[in-house]
Amino acid sequence: MKYGAKLFTLMIITFACVAANAQRPLMGGIGPQQQRIPTGSISGRIRAIDGNGVDNARVEVRGGAAGENVAATYTNNSGAFEIANLPPGDYEIVVTQGLEQIRDRVSVQNTATVIELRMAGNPAPGNGHTVSIAEMKIPEKARNHFRKADAAMRKGKYDEAAQEVEKALEAAPAYANALTLRAVLRLDSNQSQPALDDLQKALNSDPNYAMAYIVSGAVYNYIQQFDNAIRSLERGIALDPTSWQGYFELSKALLAKQNYEASLRNANKAFDLAPKDYPPLHLVRAHIYLGLKNYDQAMAELEGYLEHAPKDPTSEQARKTLDQVRAFVATKK
Repeated sequence: MKYGAKLFTLMIITFACVAANAQRPLMGGIGPQQQRIPTGSISGRIRAIDGNGVDNARVEVRGGAAGENVAATYTNNSGAFEIANLPPGDYEIVVTQGLEQIRDRVSVQNTATVIELRMAGNPAPGNGHTVSIAEMKIPEKARNHFRKADAAMRKGKYDEAAQEVEKALEAAPAYANALTLRAVLRLDSNQSQPALDDLQKALNSDPNYAMAYIVSGAVYNYIQQFDNAIRSLERGIALDPTSWQGYFELSKALLAKQNYEASLRNANKAFDLAPKDYPPLHLVRAHIYLGLKNYDQAMAELEGYLEHAPKDPTSEQARKTLDQVRAFVATKK
């Protein structure tokens, strides 16, 4: 897998890179003392509009005042999931599949909590389990083609994705989700201006569609218009404060502006929210730490990147940078 200028496309695909049935806690295991505390569980099913189970959707449990990730899993082929060993309390459930995300809140006691959620298009910002007015106007035919395009892209079938997204736009030319997905595909083909044109159309159709702002920020990063990227990404994050892609792209733009402290804060936020260990985050943080002259942390991040992406086209340059930093540090001892 490549991690070059078109990182945003790869970030979207990352959602589908984990086995569907594997439960993935995001925090360490429960220790002996914690095991004596009564715990509860959350289980249930994620369904599509037609009532069928949604396969391979990521289900996150978030808690605390800052909405920290507590645990996560993926739905099986019938849309079912279960997360156990949760201390009693109130939690937010965040379900993500591709570009679509829904949310709900649940209260967990010392028993099993059972829920059922529906994925019905991309949620309106600020209300995770509702659909935007613009989305509600989209015909089901366009939605179906969009879902096929999204699934094809996550499997790396870009030609098929492009065909399906064009069918979606034939049925609904102002479909913000489909326009944004086509922009991602165009960015992957180095068509930055057509991608920006699509994103402007998407925002004209749905001015509150957070993902369109975030993809716009990725395109502006790609063409090195970093001030535009920062403005677009800050707007996207304001609409969707849990978008790890937004924080990641913002950290890159701030790094380019040599605002290292702010870049690090956003990179760390992306790292906390990302669905799994994403190698380019190590690379970005390595460059941030180099800018901060924190060479020990820079070396650790470069090592982390090489551990997770040893055959990436940029890995050779990362090795050279790591060797140079090691040599420089050795002269200071």
